[in-house]
Amino acid sequence: MRKRDPIEFERKRGIIWVCDVQDSSKALNSDNAVDSIEEFLPRLLWIGRQVVEAARGSFVKWTGDGFLSWFPCELERERARIVASAFDAAWHLSFTNNVTNLAVKSSGSPSFILRHGITWEPDALVMSIEESNDHRSMDILGRDVVLAFRLAGIRVDFPHISTQKAIADIASKHTHTNHTFNSLNLSDDDVLKYFKGELRSLRQLVGSSAARKSRRSKRPVVDQVMGSFKMLGSDLQGQPDYRKMVDEYVYRLRSGPRWAREILDKETRFISKDLIATLLKVFESSGNIIESIEQLDSEGFHRLWQALERLASSGEFRSS
Repeated sequence: MRKRDPIEFERKRGIIWVCDVQDSSKALNSDNAVDSIEEFLPRLLWIGRQVVEAARGSFVKWTGDGFLSWFPCELERERARIVASAFDAAWHLSFTNNVTNLAVKSSGSPSFILRHGITWEPDALVMSIEESNDHRSMDILGRDVVLAFRLAGIRVDFPHISTQKAIADIASKHTHTNHTFNSLNLSDDDVLKYFKGELRSLRQLVGSSAARKSRRSKRPVVDQVMGSFKMLGSDLQGQPDYRKMVDEYVYRLRSGPRWAREILDKETRFISKDLIATLLKVFESSGNIIESIEQLDSEGFHRLWQALERLASSGEFRSS
């Protein structure tokens, strides 16, 4: 039997997702934040692997304050589905973190923000590296792998994703979570800081953006919410991949360590109480909506969460 080479190379294409913790070095050098960040980072390693694998991606490696993951795409017709999986997974990880801070008690130190760089890599060099006891590790090289790492350093609005415009256009049409992107407004100093002065494809880069709209009258908002409730009433037959991803993610949290179950409980309380309470406050006189909310089952709450995220992205609504 022919022995495998210690390092094997293969050309592939797919989606690169790099996750990074904003200001992690600053936190590690702060007496107020060091304990929190040292507790936070191992939890991010664990939960990052769970959400990547739930979305049918490969967790390539831990980077110290983030991770690199890979979503291979063999066929062009699969690209939209795979893009949607990666973006939905990044959205859920940001949402979980923003709501729960991964259950890290951060009294006296700020909560930690995740940033994501997601790129299409058409010419990845995928390496399989022999380790001890017949185990093989994986690594990936490519120009757009480098780009993803650089994009993960840029601060943008929730869900904190920087990406290529062509991929963002696909994500905006095919994801089941809400994504709005605007061109990155990069100064000369930003280009030097994040891209080492390299100008390749800078005009084709975008970042997630919260809608900045003026306050509206209640009637249009009611119309928007009622449209969302129509969505809540639809079935999920057309969303099997997304449903599987969410179910798998929740299952992995529920089956994980105690702090992972605490994260899930916090997120569930936020969805079912804080967001619902905000909606009730806004529409306190709309008995039909209140009745609809009270009748929602757990799946309905999940869909309501999606609908409310669209509203909350405007910045008009805040949890009470």
